[in-house]
Amino acid sequence: MYAIFETGGKQYTAKVGDVLFIEKLNAEVDETVTFEKVLAVGDDTMTFGTPYVEGMTVSGKVLKNGKAKKITV
Repeated sequence: MYAIFETGGKQYTAKVGDVLFIEKLNAEVDETVTFEKVLAVGDDTMTFGTPYVEGMTVSGKVLKNGKAKKITV
């Protein structure tokens, strides 16, 4: 099963065991965070929200805090 959720103005796709880099997240290391703006969930069948899927959340644990590399354009 996987989910598409929104946080910090961006959308992320995640499934169990994935490691994601999420910007603008105010949380400490080892803290559990819950994202409530779930846009879609699915496996063999998809459930899409209007705009969000009611009663569905995505939870994860903060492994580390940091910044991404600067990109010069």
